[in-house]
Amino acid sequence: MLAMPVADLSRRPTRLGSLSVASIFVLATLAACGSSGQTTTTTTTTTAAAPRTVPRIHGPSDLLVGNKEVKRVGESSPYGGLLRWWQALQSKDVTAARAAYAKSVDTSAVGHEIRRLSYPPALDYRGSHPLPSDALQRSRPKRVSVSKHGRTVRLFTVINAAVFDKSHPNKVVFVSQTPTYFELKQEGAKWKLANDDYLEQAVATRAPG
Repeated sequence: MLAMPVADLSRRPTRLGSLSVASIFVLATLAACGSSGQTTTTTTTTTAAAPRTVPRIHGPSDLLVGNKEVKRVGESSPYGGLLRWWQALQSKDVTAARAAYAKSVDTSAVGHEIRRLSYPPALDYRGSHPLPSDALQRSRPKRVSVSKHGRTVRLFTVINAAVFDKSHPNKVVFVSQTPTYFELKQEGAKWKLANDDYLEQAVATRAPG
């Protein structure tokens, strides 16, 4: 079994800064308790099993989102909606990616953002690219908890990303884990991303070149 030391290589963890996974659970709990007595909207929090300290990644294919997984978690669930969007990002399907956003979101920049966060597989190894965690094909979100407030959901996740050895494409060199959250809102029977903050921040904080 390969040793996989955890290293945080993210540009700047989205929204949650450098908070630990444990901190995500604390924030989720606070969100559940945040309703005031002046509103009738009910907030509920569902917590999934915390991800392993080092996720089991045996090769790049383990980080790709597949149709079976989306169906398993439920295509009509918030997490299913997030995974379907991530799958579109990984396949560079701009049309499908834009369809994952709520109607109120400006998606005109999504195509450019996807291209900025993808690069040829030949560069996807240690020593060949300054920010390997930017490769959408080499990262994926893992659900930690869900905080629901009416028709809006805050989905807390950890973005697991891996870097592989240039000489051995399936050999994991190290894994990075970046805590972040996504806001989704319900439109009909589907959950859609409420904003484009994740891609906007990822592109804005990416190193030149």
